[in-house]
Amino acid sequence: MGRKPPSNLSKVDYNEGMETLFTVLDARILDCFRLHWDTSDLFTYFAKRAEKTLPSLGELEDVALSLYRAYSTSRGYERAMHAQSDCDRKTMLPSNLNPTPDGPVDKPTPWEKTVPIGTRWTPLTAATSSRSSELQQAVQSAAGEESALSEPDEFQGDRALAQSIALMRDAVVLREFVLATCEGDVGRMRL
Repeated sequence: MGRKPPSNLSKVDYNEGMETLFTVLDARILDCFRLHWDTSDLFTYFAKRAEKTLPSLGELEDVALSLYRAYSTSRGYERAMHAQSDCDRKTMLPSNLNPTPDGPVDKPTPWEKTVPIGTRWTPLTAATSSRSSELQQAVQSAAGEESALSEPDEFQGDRALAQSIALMRDAVVLREFVLATCEGDVGRMRL
């Protein structure tokens, strides 16, 4: 971003901090639109589309609302933290409640249509990482246990996506607070 790091990280200047946060938010919003239109360069995409026909303002508003609901709300955060129908057929989704003889109906939810589901993350195993086996042995000896550590239930969500959604949600609310304060419109912010 071409910015120098703050000289004192325990006290970041308000204006610089807000400008950086809002720049990151704008970049993430543009990236959500890039993902929606499945393109590597959003500006080239619209330049090519301008030669034919651009989306109407109503279409852009519909896409923006869909992306807002998927990437900037608490509901989007919760959905990212839990398994989706693409990964877990036990998830009780309305689209999976009417099973066919072969199993549940394989329809993606509206959220899954908006947010592309990536590949599952596989952690390093003890066989592939000597450091992890050393760490596991140290933990076992410290706990006085000779048996292997019990693994918690496998996490099916996407923590990185969920945290990105939480950042965008909080930054959007903060931006709205700042704009409402600047305009003296205290009634705008009802949480």
